[in-house]
Amino acid sequence: MKTVTKSLCALSLIVPLMAATPGFARGLTVTTNNGGEVSKEHTCIQGNQIVSCESVTTGTTATGESVSRGVVRTTDGNGTDVTATVTGPAGGTTRERGLNVSR
Repeated sequence: MKTVTKSLCALSLIVPLMAATPGFARGLTVTTNNGGEVSKEHTCIQGNQIVSCESVTTGTTATGESVSRGVVRTTDGNGTDVTATVTGPAGGTTRERGLNVSR
């Protein structure tokens, strides 16, 4: 009886942790020797058998012009969807590409 009680107690502590939506975020910023800056942010969230990760990289020159690239990757039981968006200096040009890899 003690073994069953200990197992149920351990299970009652583990189940809420499994139901939580774990995620993480990380970032990096680098300043160049001419006054420009490059930064990257990466975030992932997992829940309901889906993992979604987003990565945004932004570069800024010393004169204030910037470019950015964002990638969103979503994986579920059916495969992976990837969307990349690239924006040129001052938002002048935006391109978007999509990719779907199915199982």
